[in-house]
Amino acid sequence: MKKNCLVLFIFAVFGAPSFAQIASWELAGLSGVTSGVVSTTNVAPGVSSAILSRGPGIVPQNAQGAYGSSSWSTHTFIGPTDYYQIDITLSPSSPPIIHFGSLLVYVVTTEPGPLYATLRSSQNAYATDINIPVTLDVGGSGFAGYLNFNLSSLSPVPPGGTVSLRLYGYEANSASSNARFDIGDGVNSVNVDIVFNASLPISLTSFTAIADSKEVVTRWTTDSEKDNDFFAIERSGDGRSFELIGTKDGAGTSTKQQTYTFTDEQPLTGNNYYRLRQVDYDGKVSYSQVVLALFNATENITISPSLATDLVHIQIAEPATADGLWQVFDVAGRLVQSGNWAAETNVASIQVGTLTAGMYTFRLIMGQTVMVKQFRKNAQ
Repeated sequence: MKKNCLVLFIFAVFGAPSFAQIASWELAGLSGVTSGVVSTTNVAPGVSSAILSRGPGIVPQNAQGAYGSSSWSTHTFIGPTDYYQIDITLSPSSPPIIHFGSLLVYVVTTEPGPLYATLRSSQNAYATDINIPVTLDVGGSGFAGYLNFNLSSLSPVPPGGTVSLRLYGYEANSASSNARFDIGDGVNSVNVDIVFNASLPISLTSFTAIADSKEVVTRWTTDSEKDNDFFAIERSGDGRSFELIGTKDGAGTSTKQQTYTFTDEQPLTGNNYYRLRQVDYDGKVSYSQVVLALFNATENITISPSLATDLVHIQIAEPATADGLWQVFDVAGRLVQSGNWAAETNVASIQVGTLTAGMYTFRLIMGQTVMVKQFRKNAQ
């Protein structure tokens, strides 16, 4: 039986970027819940309702300590009714949500439940993925770990407004009752949390982590700072336990844009989660959103030229054993191009002439293997 357990964290920003708790659902005691789960005691002021529910295309299942379901689609495409949904509605007197950060999801899977998960939003009628699809299955051994969705592309939510997120599962090996995708199950005693953390005295406009074959470079930008003593850069291998790996002096009080970089010269093999701990002169501490970089010490993918005009040429170290999917994302994390990668192929060319000048991320998904490489598009 394939079982999936998810812990969800949404980080968003009220007004000038800040973080505070919105709501949380405690699911450890659930068994066979068929209706939606309303968070009533763990909601922030200004949130009039916070609801977790299922789409009509999946079947509620008994799942002690989880919010379970079955009969996920076996199609290679997203079933429009196969999803979990989170609805957050602000009261008319609430401050607006101006900026969103990230959604961090803990997943545990075994055969034969949905192979992929992706996130969509009500802000464009759930028409496109917010981020690239995430592979949940790892052969017969299953998958356990955090998934990280960047929500910075979402639009502001006004007072009295609602934003809905749908977490889709698709391409199950079997659409039987064994095709399970469960939320909760008591992971770390916190099952589904939607969190805004403490107020940030800085206006953090971007935070990224980019891996190459030797290191991971983190970069962040602020539009303004107030009494900012320093940043502590923290890293985690599981998205839960973070350790200090370096510091950067802040700009004190500034109304000018500031850009910072820090290089992790000894990243962990596999997932590297990064966050910023910002410290004021008076010792007050606040945290940024979490960003993820996948590090592989082997250069398994190359792109030429690195500064492209019309075409980029992609080469992987070993030919693909099965058909794959390639995608190109802009600096905001929006999907701008995609296509199929043919089996037994290790070289391909992609037209990029219609893209605007700037940095892009190429991602190749082949079964359980994911390869990522950046390139820059030159002006015509």
